[in-house]
Amino acid sequence: MEIKSIGGESLGAIEGSSLRRANLRKAALIRADLRDLDLVGADLTGADLFEADLRGADLRDASLVRANLRKADLIRADLRGANLLGANLQGANLRDASLEGADFSEADLRGANLADAGIGEVDFCGADLAGTGLTKEDLRAWYAEFDETTKFDK
Repeated sequence: MEIKSIGGESLGAIEGSSLRRANLRKAALIRADLRDLDLVGADLTGADLFEADLRGADLRDASLVRANLRKADLIRADLRGANLLGANLQGANLRDASLEGADFSEADLRGANLADAGIGEVDFCGADLAGTGLTKEDLRAWYAEFDETTKFDK
């Protein structure tokens, strides 16, 4: 499988469409086509995934600490158990994503689409959820964590 940017330039080839436990710390994957890729346990700490296409990607237990996922397409992505501490997900599309048990503490989710996403037991402490439509009541119903520093729509 070859990874390509939206502009069509090759970002490299991947054999077997798997990057399980790969070290992609601070990788520049801007507008990369990573659809349906196996990234279980991958280290994407500080990676730049601006406008990346991660539809259907398997990111279970991946580290996306402080990663830039602004405007990324994560429709149907599996992020169960992933660490997104301080990640930038402004305007990201997480519709139908599996987020159970993920850590979104201190993450910026302003304007993100979380429609039909599984948010059970997600940690949103200190996260900015403005523009997502999520309320404290929604988070309580899903047993998600939040605190006084979590930001909601006014």
